[in-house]
Amino acid sequence: MTTKPFHKPGLEYSNDTVLYTGSFITVDDKLPTASAAVVKDGKFIFVGTKDQAETFLANNEISYRLDTQFASKTIVPGFIEAHMHPLGAALFTARFGYAGQIERTGEGGKVLTACLTKQELSAKITSFVEAHNSAGKKGEWLNLWGLDPLLMTDGTVVDRDYLDSLCNDSPILFMHASCHVCVQNTLALEKTGYSLDDNPTFVVRKNGRLTGEINEMPDILRAVAVGAFDLGSPQDAITAMVGYADSASRLGVTTMSDCGMGLPQNPYPLYQILADMPVFKARMAGYALLPMFDTEALKSFAGQDNDRLWVTKTKYLNTDGSIQGFTALLKKGETYYNGTESGHLHFDEEKMYDDVIHAHKLGMSISFHCNGEGCTDVLLDLIERLQNEYPQPHVRHCLEHNQMVNPEQMDRMAKLGVMHNLFGTHIPFWGDVHATQTVGPVRVKTLNPFQTSVQKGIPFSIHCDDVVTQVNPLFMMWGAMNRKCVFSGKVYGEEECLTAEQALHAVTLGAAFLMEKEHMIGSIETGKLADFAVLDANPLEVPKDEVKDIKVCATALGGEISLYSQTQTTPEVAEAV
Repeated sequence: MTTKPFHKPGLEYSNDTVLYTGSFITVDDKLPTASAAVVKDGKFIFVGTKDQAETFLANNEISYRLDTQFASKTIVPGFIEAHMHPLGAALFTARFGYAGQIERTGEGGKVLTACLTKQELSAKITSFVEAHNSAGKKGEWLNLWGLDPLLMTDGTVVDRDYLDSLCNDSPILFMHASCHVCVQNTLALEKTGYSLDDNPTFVVRKNGRLTGEINEMPDILRAVAVGAFDLGSPQDAITAMVGYADSASRLGVTTMSDCGMGLPQNPYPLYQILADMPVFKARMAGYALLPMFDTEALKSFAGQDNDRLWVTKTKYLNTDGSIQGFTALLKKGETYYNGTESGHLHFDEEKMYDDVIHAHKLGMSISFHCNGEGCTDVLLDLIERLQNEYPQPHVRHCLEHNQMVNPEQMDRMAKLGVMHNLFGTHIPFWGDVHATQTVGPVRVKTLNPFQTSVQKGIPFSIHCDDVVTQVNPLFMMWGAMNRKCVFSGKVYGEEECLTAEQALHAVTLGAAFLMEKEHMIGSIETGKLADFAVLDANPLEVPKDEVKDIKVCATALGGEISLYSQTQTTPEVAEAV
């Protein structure tokens, strides 16, 4: 542990002393396993064996309650998701129509089915159009999400003409799963004011006519500004977030992040309300979006932080796009495997520097969106410039996703003290697409180089990037341990697989390190917050292909136990298997 100060408690914890027994995997190198832990005032005050715990309590004359309900279970640190967009995921699920190609779980455990053929997708969208019209909303925005045409099994082209054939009297915005691309029908294009005068890199056209495809957030937000993707009222957001946190808690998650806090508007006041609500079952780390938050705004967070909500890092999004959207920046002169040209940076390097320099000067770590190998080079140059001009030895600048990073770039990262947060669920869902269309059958094996990161000593975590893929740490662990695509069963890059111990570290202490909170969370250790997940099987002992099937029986947040009897939710693509 470090000597960093703790954040003050966000809520009052129980001062009862409870001795829990079970099979603890602590993720603490000094004491990797334990059979007992003592919790008081929201923290672990002792970890060891039951006999040792009882001796500790007796010697300190502490009265306690013995809790053996988890004696036969495996107990791990609470899972930490260090790159996600929970407000977007919560509100998309609650308010918009899901028509994606990967099955998800909605509110109340409702299954949001996948659409893999034109027939299935058309039927789903038609049902949303009919419900929209029945609600008296004809002519208003119809918002859909989850699209990835590369996962359509019949090659269906989803463009303005396809959407027009299903609905031409209401504007439609259909967001890709990556949130780097959307498709709009003709009425939406006209309502927003897109034209052939716009940059063709971001407002796509073919044969002199707009296709309906809009790339990257600056241009997508133009539609939001005229009414698309209305996120509702603050009360809508509170209700959705409470439900979302409950769903995440059922999967063992105790700490979430908003890796882009400020898109499309500042949710910090909302998060403050949630942090004061015991029914909101999560800690929240906000990554303040740059350049939206200026120097004074960033300084103001320090006095407001507590152990339920903190903003100690920043996020810069305006770099490149997504690999599966063909908008990630490749090395100069390279094209995608199917011949598609490389993506582009949103802005030039000088503007990027100007957008982030104030955060670096404050000593705040910056998480940079980064997917393509070319973008990695640009960002490492930027970080090196920042450090040369204004040395900050303690910052933990991070490349988020960094999926195409190569060994030479990782050597440079190590020298610069840069870490990365790799995409734990990309190979499981897009492995086949990457092998056949985006990067090819050889390069796919080195995407998200988990094991090389371990060997080169690059600090890292793995993430789901919800709304892109649904939060589920045990499924992420399975993905990083197996690198198997759920559609074909093919394994891509077995040499980059993590061991079970490494995968568990990545979703606990590794994520805490990236958040700069390893002194508070991430391991079961005396003095840390009593956040843990209770599992029905040991992820270090079951066959690695079964890790995703482990069930979460309970989750503790600061020692407050939530018991669950649900069946574990594992992503399925039944039609394609």
